This record gives sequence, C-alpha cells and structure tokens, in this order.
Amino acid sequence: MSASWNKRIYNPPPLPVELWLRIIETATSIPGILEPEMYKISDLPNAETIRLQQLELRASLVTKRNLVRLSKAWYAMAAPYLYETIIIGRQRTLISLCITLMHSENKGENPSSGSHPLGWYTKRLDFAARDSGDMFLNSLAEAIRYLPNLTMFNFNPHGYVSSSLYSTFSSVARALADTCGLNLRQLNFSRHCLQESDWQVLLSSTPNLLAFHSTDTLAGIPLLRGSAAAQLTNLRSLIVLPEHGHMRPWKHTHSFSDLRHLELASCEAANQLSVKTTPIPVRALFLHIRRRYDYP
Repeated sequence: MSASWNKRIYNPPPLPVELWLRIIETATSIPGILEPEMYKISDLPNAETIRLQQLELRASLVTKRNLVRLSKAWYAMAAPYLYETIIIGRQRTLISLCITLMHSENKGENPSSGSHPLGWYTKRLDFAARDSGDMFLNSLAEAIRYLPNLTMFNFNPHGYVSSSLYSTFSSVARALADTCGLNLRQLNFSRHCLQESDWQVLLSSTPNLLAFHSTDTLAGIPLLRGSAAAQLTNLRSLIVLPEHGHMRPWKHTHSFSDLRHLELASCEAANQLSVKTTPIPVRALFLHIRRRYDYP
C-alpha cells in the first residue's frame, strides 16, 4: 500500500459568485466597446472604427456562448454579459432573437430580487447583416422594444438594401424613440434610410445623444436645423458623410453648444463652399473635412 494512500484530499473553498462575475467580465470585456463618445476612440472613419469593433465583438461572443453552455449555474451568471451587446450578422437570426427576448420578458422576472429579462441588460445593438433584403426590419423593431436600456445603435448593413427601406425602417425609428430614446447616447446610420417624419420622431426623443453619424445630408435632417437643434444640447460628436449628392449649406452648427467633433464630407467645389459656409462651434476640438473617396 502506498504511504500516500491515507492522505487527506484538500478541497479548496468555492469562489463566491461575485468573484466569478468579475472573472467573466474581465475575460469577455472589450475596452471602449460600450463608449458612446466616438470622438475619443480614434481618428479613423466612423464606419471603419465600428467595423473593427464588430470583429472584436464576434470573438468575444464566442467566449460568452461557451460559458453559458457549461451548466445552468454558468448560464445564470454569464447570460447578462452575453446579451450586453447584440450583433446581427444574418437577418434570419432576428426571429429567434425576438422569441428569446419575448420568452424572457414573459417569465416575469422580479427586479427587486436582482432578476431581469435578458433584454434589460443590452446596451449596444449592431445591425450588420451580410445578406440582402429588408424583409426582417419589422423583426428588428420588435426586438428593440425589449431593450429599454439600449445606449448605442449602429445600423450598417453590408447587403443590398432596396428602396422600400424608407417605409419599413419607420417602425425601427419609432421603436427606438418609444423604448430607449432617453437612454440613447450613440446613433450611427451608414445607409440613407429615414424620411423627414422619421427623423422628427427619433431625434426629438433623444435629448441625451452624445454621438450622431449619418449618411444623410445635414440639410436633410430637419430637427438639426434652427431652434429645434436645441433639443440635442449634449451632442459632442457629429459626423455627416452623404452617400451621394451635394452637401447643401448648413448654418446651425452653433446650436450644439457642447460639440467637440465635427466631420463633414467634401469632394467637389460646391461641397467645399458648403463646408466653408458652415460655422464651426467655438468649443470644437476636432474638425475633419474628409474627401468622399477617403471613407467606405
């Protein structure tokens, strides 16, 4: 018989849940991924910055999915981190996402006991679908209605988007306004997808917006003109890079008293004149005039 046969087996005490939560957060977090003040991140084009972030997000989501599959206990601990950021790569996944969020909402979690629906934890939503078509945008609007604490919304689909997007995307704008307008800090639209009434609904409900990026022209966003712009007094970063057409003169930049970062497009003489006639806020620290072929 071995002399070590009767040795006592030492079982270390289990780690407290709070420590495991800290470990999960450290293992899966990405610095700056939930930072809405885009002007602090880099001087890269906004769309390129978000694309690089989405690559990191996908890698982090693999780790989070593996953690929630270990056991029920691990699912309970890691699920809030799994749903903290949502990235839509294929439009068909929106259907399963809506079902999951709906079931979680219907379970009747008790906030007083620290239990919340899964959508309660979501802070960032990226729609970066690689497939074509816009038939699932109503599902996107439905999913948003389960995300009351959403602070960052990025809409940059890579597939073909038809002209019918204008009428379909209206439901998304209204869902953002009704559900999380007061919490939104960053809005990014890499496609020209909103009509004038949609801008009115959306931007009038986001008084705490810090960063705004659009491919529409400044003159095409009515709420950013004149006295109506006073509703966005917290805006710090404004990036307007039109997909096409001329950038018309816009004379209300001074309405944003806290603006730090202003980025405009300039590709032709007419656009250069428009840029020259745009007053620069006194407190702006970074002004970028980007030639049209310099950004994706």
